[in-house]
Amino acid sequence: MKNLKKYYWILISLFVVLSDQITKYLVTLFMDLNEEIPVIKGFFSLLYVTNNGVAFGMLSGFGTISKILIAFLTVLIVVFAVIILLRGKLQHSLGTISAAMVIGGGVGNLIDRVFRRFVVDFFAFTFGSWKFAVFNIADMFVTVGTVLFLVYFIFLHKEKKEEEPLEDGTTQVQDQ
Repeated sequence: MKNLKKYYWILISLFVVLSDQITKYLVTLFMDLNEEIPVIKGFFSLLYVTNNGVAFGMLSGFGTISKILIAFLTVLIVVFAVIILLRGKLQHSLGTISAAMVIGGGVGNLIDRVFRRFVVDFFAFTFGSWKFAVFNIADMFVTVGTVLFLVYFIFLHKEKKEEEPLEDGTTQVQDQ
């Protein structure tokens, strides 16, 4: 049971990936590209668009090199987060949950980049005359997970101390 508790982040990541991919599949199945369905008139709609950028469409339109670079950086971030989680470096559930959110969102958009060659976006918000970037579930989890991880790192993370034996048989705590 303790091992299951240690790896609950995998379930969170899988939930993010599945919810992201299912909603993208439904959008591509039931909507035409660039079709917009108002949900709350003048505020929120579903708008099926694609992009080659990162979260919220940033860095779109920079060509093949940027697509490869974005995919490579995504893999690096996901692998780094998995290593941190496997090594047990996060002492608080906020760190674990936020890292799992980033992993799931990163993998969700990476699946699009690899198998569709673009990312499907569909949430569109309008605030008066200002239209916010169109985004998807993976973008939301990457963004919220990153913010929560920063909160964890600034306020909750403490370096683990390691006890080092001294010649007289006592121990001294050392920073790692």
